[in-house]
Amino acid sequence: MSGSSNGCNSMEVPFFDPGPLDQMQSLLGKEMVADLVDEFVRSGADILARFDRALSEGDAKAAQREAHSLKSSASSLGLVFLARLCAVIEAACRNQRMDEAGGGRDGMAENYAKACLFLRDVKNARLSG
Repeated sequence: MSGSSNGCNSMEVPFFDPGPLDQMQSLLGKEMVADLVDEFVRSGADILARFDRALSEGDAKAAQREAHSLKSSASSLGLVFLARLCAVIEAACRNQRMDEAGGGRDGMAENYAKACLFLRDVKNARLSG
């Protein structure tokens, strides 16, 4: 799922917007935001595993729920591209287009992995100490 046909053209959608993370940091402090980053990294793999299981079982509702969960978490941390990709997959599940949702799975997993590496760097640079 790359290019503009899925609403996720990387030329139009930024990978990261620091605004949400900055706002959380000003409200909650560095330590709490660092904990939220750690939780995103920990929970994302489980979300993807549940998404895969739902896809293999043809359970559109469960797949939609997992895509929504990852979308919400990504959005709260400013991971704009991942959130947008999850929204496209969530919509496909909601509309029972499981082939389309399954086709987006690798992109979702790849961008989740990139997000984890990126957040590790952000945490080390902005949230440590």
